[in-house]
Amino acid sequence: MPGPNRKRVIGLWPSLQERNLPSPLSATWSPPQDKILITTYVNDLSKHLHDTYNVLFSTDFCGFLGNPLVAIDCLKMVCNDEIKFGLEAVAFKHVIKNLHPKSLNGTSEFIGGYHGRIGWSASDARTLFDHSKVLLLDSQITETQLLLQIASQFNRPIYVNIHEGELNSNLGNIQTNSTTLVVENDISPESVDKAFQLSDKLGIGRIYDLVHGGRSRPNFNWYKDWKVISDEMKKFRPTLVHIPIGTDASDSLPNIMPEQFWEELGKLRNELCFFPIVECQWGINRGSIICEPHKDPWRIRYLQAKLKILVDNDVVKK
Repeated sequence: MPGPNRKRVIGLWPSLQERNLPSPLSATWSPPQDKILITTYVNDLSKHLHDTYNVLFSTDFCGFLGNPLVAIDCLKMVCNDEIKFGLEAVAFKHVIKNLHPKSLNGTSEFIGGYHGRIGWSASDARTLFDHSKVLLLDSQITETQLLLQIASQFNRPIYVNIHEGELNSNLGNIQTNSTTLVVENDISPESVDKAFQLSDKLGIGRIYDLVHGGRSRPNFNWYKDWKVISDEMKKFRPTLVHIPIGTDASDSLPNIMPEQFWEELGKLRNELCFFPIVECQWGINRGSIICEPHKDPWRIRYLQAKLKILVDNDVVKK
């Protein structure tokens, strides 16, 4: 329970106090009996996303040092006015001023959420190289509490996505009285269970990352074992789902996936009502550092082809 020294809770859109809902960390709050945790405030976020967009794209396909707002120009060509898209903006420190609602001017409508820090898990299954990459990324991503403050300045629900490790290790510092905070599973074997427990305890949404689900299992093979991911998603019941495509083999689905997998993902989209987020990372040699995808016809065609698969299988709805 919160102690006497806990910081004053920062009210986010719309604050739980304004809605006469108790804080998930207050003494009067208890998890819903059904344990699925579809709360009023999580539903508001889900409803807003479904009403506003057909799909979100992570800005990671613009690269670590790239301008995330060029994603808008690229995706206008990819979606061709047929798909309503928004952005999950990776909140790097060097661009966060440009992603602030006061700086976005006519493009603020495209921001659906922010991707925050990854964090550290005691049972992390990463290699030494992956650990180094995560430490570098986290050092350049905006601090979570500041990101929550920025999200609160929009006049609509803007989610902040952090990984289970970041949330689990900072519970005393992050003010979780938020209608917008969502927790994502990582690649450690226990991460899905930990993310579910945190979501259940704090009354927040959850993101299931498909590749993280696969990498959390030794010797996982997408062609043989993809049904395990389907079963796990049914138990996890995510608010949102990361669908990682791209040419970065370390953090993307295989380029060619079984057709049955996409068909099953479309069925789960209808059954679980999750909202899809497409991630696309190119890898160090193809643009993960800096990229201007709106100027590259190959990248536009690549994204169009992947989006068509998602639309044809009802994962992304027009």
